[in-house]
Amino acid sequence: MPKKKKPKPTPDAFHRHEALHMASVIFGLVDRELIEAEAVKANEEWSRQAKDIYKRLFDLYNAIGLVHLNSEQSDDDRDGTPSV
Repeated sequence: MPKKKKPKPTPDAFHRHEALHMASVIFGLVDRELIEAEAVKANEEWSRQAKDIYKRLFDLYNAIGLVHLNSEQSDDDRDGTPSV
């Protein structure tokens, strides 16, 4: 008998906040630990790749943040109280 798949949870404000937070943490690490690393600075290709990773994570952070803020604003509009 095949196992039933558990339904996937619908992402909510908590899930978006966690994704936003992790994107922030990771792009901060990339900046401090990769882009600023002497070995990476000394290698143009590595430096370019590290900066590209940083930019992509920063773009992801902004994309998540835009949805997160717009969703909170929609929640506020529904009942007149700020979302937490």
